Amino acid sequence: MGRMEEIWGDDCLEFKLERWISEKGGTVNVPSYNFIAFHAGPRNCLGKDKALIQMKMVARTVIGNYHVKLAKGHPVSPCNSIILNMKYGLKVQISERSLL
Repeated sequence: MGRMEEIWGDDCLEFKLERWISEKGGTVNVPSYNFIAFHAGPRNCLGKDKALIQMKMVARTVIGNYHVKLAKGHPVSPCNSIILNMKYGLKVQISERSLL
């Protein structure tokens, strides 16, 4: 469901940050049912909340200290499995941010 055209539209395979930002600048709440990795209901992932907190902490640290760019020509494609991995990995170029 995470990349279904019926749910997300024609551009379902593109990362668009604006999907998660409301008109007023807040975050958009999307039901857990839309993300296969976490599921929802009585059999949802027990570690979901901890995983989300850790993800935010790591993302904040990396984004705050480095410039991260996708490597040129690298295909970005998910691997459909119970653990959502990238089919070809995710190759990026990282450069340190200047402190000034």
